[in-house]
Amino acid sequence: MCHLLMTAPDSLLRRTVLELTNDFVFNRLIAIDSINAEPACTFFFDGIISNNIISLKEKGYNTNNIPEKYIYLNIASDSLPNISSQNKLLIIDAETEDPVTFSQHLQKHFSTLSVFSIPQIIAAACYYPAELCNLANRIENGNTVKPLLWSDTHLPSQQITAHTKVNFVF
Repeated sequence: MCHLLMTAPDSLLRRTVLELTNDFVFNRLIAIDSINAEPACTFFFDGIISNNIISLKEKGYNTNNIPEKYIYLNIASDSLPNISSQNKLLIIDAETEDPVTFSQHLQKHFSTLSVFSIPQIIAAACYYPAELCNLANRIENGNTVKPLLWSDTHLPSQQITAHTKVNFVF
């Protein structure tokens, strides 16, 4: 359980338990407000849980062929252009799927990325790249989940901070 659970680019759930099998396959979501007590062995995490980061570069996707509806940002680079959403979907790539390295790049480019909400950033790092690579990365029936915890965010405004970090939950 966590403050927020992002299961897909357009699905941000509050006070929800993510139940996985021993093999980390999605089992079910449990809305805490609809039950008297949470299930046994429930862990609480302070932050936002999502599925794993997907790197287009690491997957071998040709970033020159990204459809027009996306803005691609390689945060592994030393500098980023000033951007606005321009009614396009953001893709963030750190050239790695390692959350610790991703966090370092996220913190390095905080001033540029802080114009985006944390749900936009999670969708840009986890869900939209997966869609381009035809990977089943949403947290839904039958999918394997490698849960990540996005911590040190400003939850009331749903913004990243200069200290936001991403780590594996298990």
